[in-house]
Amino acid sequence: MVKPYARDYYLPWPDNPALGAVPDRTKWLEYDVHGQYFGWGIFPLPVVTDELARFRSASAAGCSVVQLRIDWERINALWALDTFGQVNLATAVQAARDTDADADALLAAALRTTGVVSADVGARELEQLAALWLELYPIALRVLYVAGNVYNTSSMIPNGVAQGWSYMHMLGGMRGWDGPQIGSLEVADPLVVADLLAEKADALADYVAWDRRMREWQASGALRLPDPSGVGDVLEWSSLYVRAFVASAEIVVLVKAAETRDLTQAEDEALRRSVERLADVRTTTQKRDARNGYRHYARLLVDPGHLTLMIDKARSTLATHLVN
Repeated sequence: MVKPYARDYYLPWPDNPALGAVPDRTKWLEYDVHGQYFGWGIFPLPVVTDELARFRSASAAGCSVVQLRIDWERINALWALDTFGQVNLATAVQAARDTDADADALLAAALRTTGVVSADVGARELEQLAALWLELYPIALRVLYVAGNVYNTSSMIPNGVAQGWSYMHMLGGMRGWDGPQIGSLEVADPLVVADLLAEKADALADYVAWDRRMREWQASGALRLPDPSGVGDVLEWSSLYVRAFVASAEIVVLVKAAETRDLTQAEDEALRRSVERLADVRTTTQKRDARNGYRHYARLLVDPGHLTLMIDKARSTLATHLVN
């Protein structure tokens, strides 16, 4: 049994070199459709483009079977059969049968067969909706990762600046597998920091634009998004999730930069804005807590305790660091 990625289930990472390392052995590919590292199916991210690419590589390397993982062994009562993961399961089954299939067509069919879109949606509208949903994948990679570095801890916001930073560095140390796909974290260089912040700003802007169009489909009654975690408005929760990831990653980068040198005026202002945005997310989550809160798994993904550690560390940095 071989995983498709160079390590674990990190979507931006290259193919697993082990795929071609044992040419004379029977190999099965294990693919995660549950979403351990892309939102546990609560965040409605289709990964059919990745499925097709990984299955093609695996087939070329001699893999004869694809096994689809529909849950994460660490948690119970959450699996792909109840979440948006059912869409990724449906596309994976077809992608494994035909690795040259069209991603748009596979996704459109899966949205229909799983009931994630209303039966009233016509064929042309379904094609348009599938095409829009596919646009989320490259956006999500820039949200959940930092220049390709693994920032999310199994889809969760890191538990404070130190954990987020050490996680990226621990896994980023495996650069021999990744080559140029993982970007620099040398935050002592203001140009590197500027690039990292630009990635986050662009990702957020692209997500906001995508979300605006998806909400038009929601308003039309076209969507039937699964909600086993009881978040209510899945798109609203997803926006909260994205904003938390972007703001917290910015905080990690800027706080670590402040530990190596004086921040520039622009960086100081950026850190203050990131703190405000993350505090807004925390306030929203806390207000939801006052109304019985998100159910366990959805709350874990935007844990206000994790956000508080980020905010407190950033505010401490702002109170003590020097501005150049």
